[in-house]
Amino acid sequence: MSNNDTQKEQIAGLYHRVASAYGHVGPSIFAYAGRHLVERIGMAEGTQVLDVGAGRGANLFPAAETIGPRGQVIGVDLAPGMVRETTAEIQLRKLPYVSMLQMDAEHLTFPDASFDAVLCGFAIFLFPHLEQALAEFFRVLRPGGKVGITVAQDLDALSHWYGERITDYHARSQFALYAGGNRSATRDGEERMNIIKESCHGSRTIWNGHLCLS
Repeated sequence: MSNNDTQKEQIAGLYHRVASAYGHVGPSIFAYAGRHLVERIGMAEGTQVLDVGAGRGANLFPAAETIGPRGQVIGVDLAPGMVRETTAEIQLRKLPYVSMLQMDAEHLTFPDASFDAVLCGFAIFLFPHLEQALAEFFRVLRPGGKVGITVAQDLDALSHWYGERITDYHARSQFALYAGGNRSATRDGEERMNIIKESCHGSRTIWNGHLCLS
């Protein structure tokens, strides 16, 4: 077993153990950020959505409310406890078009071009191979689709580190990434995307990073 596999097991084990209380104790920071991300993505009714590192559904449930029963939301998480707890809540809310699967973000099992939107809230820094995970996001994304990633404000070295990794990935993939506004960029001469990086209003001191790619 590689060090990266061990790291994944340790992280998944931690989130598995805290799954029953995760996101439901203390301020609803994750729920607020999830709602805001879904609003900024601007998904239409009937959209097919993938939520990576879905946890307890901070992105998943707002997405479900937005797209309605004509769409589909699939959440994936490596921690079995998260999958179990969120599946129970999905059933409680009676949302047949929403589901959870245990899956590695770096090895998504979906066919190419399966989703109109891919979301990832506060999980991107947990992936040992960030570039591989991002490549998987775009592999399963349909042409013209959107990727929405929520990251923590750059208050410490860790958030600065994974922010730089994301920026570097897009620079080397011929994407345009900058603060404020839109810009079209070409990847392999075929795919065009608009990159938006903006702050999450009202929570600057805690969480404020939304990276929306479309």
